Order: sequence, then C-alpha cells, then structure tokens
Amino acid sequence: MLEETLAYFIWDVSVGHAVDHYDHGTLNLNENSMRLRIPPPSSPDCPDFDIKKATTWFDFFRYRQFWKMFIEPTTVTYLYKTRYGFEEPELIAANTEFLQQLREPEAAIEASDIPNFIPLKKISRTIQY
Repeated sequence: MLEETLAYFIWDVSVGHAVDHYDHGTLNLNENSMRLRIPPPSSPDCPDFDIKKATTWFDFFRYRQFWKMFIEPTTVTYLYKTRYGFEEPELIAANTEFLQQLREPEAAIEASDIPNFIPLKKISRTIQY
C-alpha cells in the first residue's frame, strides 16, 4: 500500500501536472478564450456584435503574461535525471532501476499508435509551475 500511494503521489505531482502544462502550453494562445468585455453574440449572425469591443490590447497583454507565468512549462529539474542522494547501495540501485523503468512506457508508446502526451525529457521532477 505504501509503494502504491508513493507512486501515485509522484505521478500526480510530476507526470500528471507536467502533462497538463505541456499540453495546454502547446495550444495556440490566439485560439484560446480570454476575458470578454461584452456579452457573447446571441446568434451566429448577430448584427450588434462588434469583435473589436470584445477585448482590449491590455486584456491581451495580461492574458499573455498569465500564459507565460502559469501555463507554459518552465521545467527546472527533470524526473528522468532525478538522483535522490542515497548512500545505501540498495537504495542507489533502486533509484537507478527507477530511472531505467521510466524509459519503458515511452518506448512502448513510440512503438505503437498511442499518442504521447508528453515526452519523458519534458516531465518535471515535481510541481515547478
């Protein structure tokens, strides 16, 4: 039970979180919703809707800053490079085995039609966003 809980925690704060940021960060900033200053059009051919009044340049500037600060990945330390600083030989060996096993799912994904939502070399060691 401890191993499963620990594995889930590591996955959640590194892989799961990194995938969210990586995938969302690959979206086109100009095609994502942002704050609208007016109500959305009531129909596709609404004559009263003026797209130029929907947002201001300052709205876009703030949205871009938000995107850079909170959405795009800015990984400092990577999971695939994680060394825990163990001194006991069996823990050092377990760390090495862990790093080797990290490569197995990506190799399986690359050999299949399964989409790779994030490359191993982009996964952060922990929450870094």
